[in-house]
Amino acid sequence: MLDVLAAIALLIGLYGAIFLCLVAVDNRLFPAVELFPVDRWRELFWEQRDWFNPEILWLTLMASTTLIVTVIHLVFAFAHLFVPLWHRRDRDRITGLIRVIREKAAAHPEGKVPEADCRRLATAYYFPWEHGIVLGTLTLWMVGYLLYTLITPC
Repeated sequence: MLDVLAAIALLIGLYGAIFLCLVAVDNRLFPAVELFPVDRWRELFWEQRDWFNPEILWLTLMASTTLIVTVIHLVFAFAHLFVPLWHRRDRDRITGLIRVIREKAAAHPEGKVPEADCRRLATAYYFPWEHGIVLGTLTLWMVGYLLYTLITPC
């Protein structure tokens, strides 16, 4: 349960950093332009067809940045599931744990395996994944904070 809460907190922080950066860029590059309601967007985009209006460009930048970062985050989150299989030391450790579990299951009359062995296998597999996700998210937070600090006027 704690790891789920930590993952949610990291995602909230990630998107918070993204939006702080967007606010900083908005304040720096478009100080006089305010975000507009859907009616204004519909008027500019569909009725006037003014697709290069700064408001439309800014909305497109915000939307595409959010989508791109979300896609990158999801790709790395799911790709990172297989990272323990890329590192030889982790792969050998996981293989050894699986071998031990199979031997114990074969030796047990009902084919049961001790829970501690299953926990060790889960830890060996998921710890590198969680470690990579946490480090990646913290790095994005740091980059977001630096961008926010550098771009936001004093």
